[in-house]
Amino acid sequence: MTKKNDQQKFMIPVKYIWAAGIGVGGVIIIAAVFWFWPRNQNIQPTNNNESNEQVAVECDFRGNLDGLCREFEDKAIPIAVMIDNHAEARPPVGIDKASVVFEAIAEGTITRLVAVFDSNTVPTDIGPVRSARPYFVDYATEFGAVYVHVGGSDDALALLRSRASVYDLNEFSNGQYFWRDNSRYAPHNVMTSSELVKRAMTAKSWPTEGAFGVWVFRPEAELDNRGRMTSAYIDYRSPAHNVLWEYNRDLNVYERSQGGRKHKTADGSQLMAKNIAVIYSESAPIDDYGRRETQTIGSGRAVVLQEGLVIEAEWRRDNLNQRTRFYHKQTQAEISFVPGQTWIEILPDHFPDLTIEYPDEE
Repeated sequence: MTKKNDQQKFMIPVKYIWAAGIGVGGVIIIAAVFWFWPRNQNIQPTNNNESNEQVAVECDFRGNLDGLCREFEDKAIPIAVMIDNHAEARPPVGIDKASVVFEAIAEGTITRLVAVFDSNTVPTDIGPVRSARPYFVDYATEFGAVYVHVGGSDDALALLRSRASVYDLNEFSNGQYFWRDNSRYAPHNVMTSSELVKRAMTAKSWPTEGAFGVWVFRPEAELDNRGRMTSAYIDYRSPAHNVLWEYNRDLNVYERSQGGRKHKTADGSQLMAKNIAVIYSESAPIDDYGRRETQTIGSGRAVVLQEGLVIEAEWRRDNLNQRTRFYHKQTQAEISFVPGQTWIEILPDHFPDLTIEYPDEE
């Protein structure tokens, strides 16, 4: 009897064996799922009020100027270079690598550019470099930039001497950081490079990091959600300087022509932009050379072109140290930009409105 009782003591009912087997199997399955599940997906939940889905994080850091992904936090002080845009100065060098480009009339009907670069990604060679104007100095000020130029108008040079928030690199007194390209004709042949500008910054103990206001950036729209405009024509009242931006819907970029020809760099790269902001500003000649006084503080009408859409807007800037920002005319919400290069076209407010073209209706 005792033996029988011992046997009964150690006999386990079949139902318990099945339960144990199922439990062990479940643990194995869970462990396998955990082991083989894709890791490092870098996902985060969306706002619970909007959706319970999860979305991939695009990148850890973004460039402060262009919103493009970076591998590190962007603290670099920008470099703003005056670029000669006279017909005889073309093609330019390096401006396809700029993050933001401003275009405005320098004198008469000749436009000039200031190209703003992230000093971490500035191209090797840049130019041709040309002289300063007060309103270009004003736009460089909103970045606290190193401002690179060859002389300038009296008003611009006086402004640079009095403005501590811009680091003035003038070829007239810093010739060692520039050279002349003998394949071009003067005065359209002064060049500089990222190495030389950074060498100047070191020699002058200028900071390499700085802070400035950052625009709002957003992801690109899918092809089906892009607009249908085909081109925008900007009339600077000069056949050599009038601008045509043609929208490439597949690539989601605007391709630039000027003077009736594709505008390309010296290495053959087509100038393109993700965003174009057209500013209408009070502007008038102030001397016999056709130099101008142009409003850079305050507000006024603007038109923003992005992803095939035309957005009626308002530009605003309360003081010199603030960024120029753009707001929807109807909602007054700040306009967000597509990551990539942005061009800002500055037109006198009495100049012709830009002409927008759309495809013929099918």
